[in-house]
Amino acid sequence: ADLIWGHSPHHFQGVEWLGEAVSLYATGDLVDDYAVDPHFRNDRQLLFQISVRKGEVQAVRARPLKLGFARTGPAAGDDWRWIKNRFAEICGRLGSHVGVAEEGWLEVLPN
Repeated sequence: ADLIWGHSPHHFQGVEWLGEAVSLYATGDLVDDYAVDPHFRNDRQLLFQISVRKGEVQAVRARPLKLGFARTGPAAGDDWRWIKNRFAEICGRLGSHVGVAEEGWLEVLPN
């Protein structure tokens, strides 16, 4: 497999490059009506975008999102920074680097 896309546990986890393949261990939720967990912050999520060409993963990007009651939108300010820092920490443990791309997107690169 060139791409493994995990879904649960209602909050994002890290991304690991496995040679030329990529594993997204948990991609969280885009809509969530659960109570906010103060540690996992399920109200702060990521929208993932994967670029594939000729069957190979070219790029992994993620857009920080803020979830509210019946509303999801781009994260900003402290929410954006928290998501970026948490995602970078988790990905770092998996050997991936998180950089800042244009328009608030994050890019996940192999170390």
